[in-house]
Amino acid sequence: MRFIISIITPTLLLSGLCSGQAPNEQQKAPKAVPTLVSKTSKLQIHELADLKRFQMGVIEFKDLDITESVELLKSNYETICKKTLETPHSLDFIFNEDINKRKVSVTLGGSFIDIINQLTAIHDTQYERNDSVFTFSHLPINPEDNEVVTRIFKLHPEVFNKKDNSLYGNPIKIIANDPKMTLKWKPETSTLNAHGQQSAINRLNRYINNRLALTPIQCRITTKAFSFNPDLIKNDPIIEKIKTLSPFSEGETQLLTRKVSQLKGTEVVTFPSAVARFNEKYTIEIIKEMPSLNSFIGFKQTNSVNSLSGLCISSDLELNYHFIAGMKFTNPDHLSEIDAKQVDIKKYQTKLISIGRDGSTHVFKLDIPDSDQEHLLLMEMSIIDASGRPIKQY
Repeated sequence: MRFIISIITPTLLLSGLCSGQAPNEQQKAPKAVPTLVSKTSKLQIHELADLKRFQMGVIEFKDLDITESVELLKSNYETICKKTLETPHSLDFIFNEDINKRKVSVTLGGSFIDIINQLTAIHDTQYERNDSVFTFSHLPINPEDNEVVTRIFKLHPEVFNKKDNSLYGNPIKIIANDPKMTLKWKPETSTLNAHGQQSAINRLNRYINNRLALTPIQCRITTKAFSFNPDLIKNDPIIEKIKTLSPFSEGETQLLTRKVSQLKGTEVVTFPSAVARFNEKYTIEIIKEMPSLNSFIGFKQTNSVNSLSGLCISSDLELNYHFIAGMKFTNPDHLSEIDAKQVDIKKYQTKLISIGRDGSTHVFKLDIPDSDQEHLLLMEMSIIDASGRPIKQY
């Protein structure tokens, strides 16, 4: 038996190399693949503290001042809440009379609080927060703000575009609000020399610091498959919930796992966990190859982590399961003793779509033909930082 985790490209998907089909089978018209969708069906409530991890995607602020920018951010927050069945908080924004009304065109991304921090850095603004109330005021003006100075910034080469002198996709001179600022990029040291007014240098420094403070995020997926005798557990509420295709909480997942694992004859397959960036596909294989049949026994799953909107993760999983009726998967070593030509390999394929909160578990009942067992697939998706720590623990 072999275990494989690999990132796969669209070319591999199109060629059918991961499909487990024989070459002549790839020429046939594809059959409709049964699809199951697990998603939240009722309104949820998030804490105000979750605003620091409530992902807003990318927002274009076109010729807006700080007041207009914050209102656009709030509108997008409410739209995302509506789409992901979250109850939005009533957020109040108060602007002092001295607030800077300079209009700026920028494109920003990150969590709700990340974007607030970037906007205030660009607009010479600071804010105080009291629960759901944000109070904005202008930064203090210093006598040395008009002095001309030079500052050296150490940057990652990928964030600076020399062609248009942009940083993280935004023109530096617009961010700094200093059209006379001179810039010199030194690729050998990955440093940017900026020469301009002290106020503009400070503005650029705040923007860079806020961008560097953004937490790089990725998704960790853990999957388990259960096979058990359904006659041993009937009319159980936790089993009945599976029919609703609603995500399971951590407590419900533990209860389901414990009950099913304790049943006599239960078979459990634990897939290796995988970490993927958004819009990236990966494949996991737990298989025993059958070369004479150009096929395999076991599981192949291809997953695509599509998006993170608010607190909600969207993912597609394609599952291929090849098996021999009546034979336990967890002990297939004796397959080598069987004449491969006489083995009738059953094939099951399905597509599973998961839409739910960070950290929730999606439970799918697999209606596998030629089997008298109940089959469940549990998939948990969690957002983690570069060190592997779940961001919901921040």
